[in-house]
Amino acid sequence: MIYYTSSVKETDELAARLAGKITNGCFIAFRGDLGAGKTAFVSALAAALGSTAQTSSPTFALLNQYTDGRLPVYHFDLYRIEGREIYDLGFDEMFFDAHSVRCVEWSERLEEQDMPGQRLDINIIKLDGDNRCFVITPIGYKEGEFDI
Repeated sequence: MIYYTSSVKETDELAARLAGKITNGCFIAFRGDLGAGKTAFVSALAAALGSTAQTSSPTFALLNQYTDGRLPVYHFDLYRIEGREIYDLGFDEMFFDAHSVRCVEWSERLEEQDMPGQRLDINIIKLDGDNRCFVITPIGYKEGEFDI
């Protein structure tokens, strides 16, 4: 599924529509260049799930948790992770936690077998200005389950 947004407000609305479809255990694998809007999308998603927490990029913390909403959100940023470091940190165990929504930026740093078989792959492509293209690919879900 491909979605285009032309403003921050439209991107937030897309995240809110997706949040309406998300259930516990959802794993979202984000891809996109620096500045594409991965963190902004996760922030809007957490807010749409009811979190009032101040969200931010976990680039240096590696993991931020927003647990005050309808569903707890674990927000990982693997940008600074090299090779097998992810396993030394124990994050791989959290990727299979069925009691949270796991949002993983820079998911291309993971091996396929390290991600759940059921997940959403979201590739964000920055166009000009605030314009974005979101390619959302449900993996392991029924057809149409994530049409937003």
